[in-house]
Amino acid sequence: MVGTYGDRVSRHFHPGWFTYHRPCKVTEDHVPPGGVGTFRFKVSPAPGGEPERFQLVVSETTPLWLPHTEFGIDPRPHPMDAVRRVWEWASRAGRRAKGAAAGVGRHPVRLGR
Repeated sequence: MVGTYGDRVSRHFHPGWFTYHRPCKVTEDHVPPGGVGTFRFKVSPAPGGEPERFQLVVSETTPLWLPHTEFGIDPRPHPMDAVRRVWEWASRAGRRAKGAAAGVGRHPVRLGR
């Protein structure tokens, strides 16, 4: 099962979670020792977009936290997103300019009469 790090109430709680600090269980019916388990859960946006930390836990009643199983989510935009948007805009603008110069597009350029 996945639990919030420190067993606190998550600001990213989603109505599909079991409780405010337990979002989901493993999706497989059985995971053998050394096997791979899959966890899927949704998160709701939190005010300020703060990151959240989770950890794997064995028991629902008396939690037994598994060491070195922490992971996090960070809903804040990645710093490269702004660069990517500028590049995409410049790329589209460049294609439009090329198309107009070649007489292609919605408004073809007429040369001569």
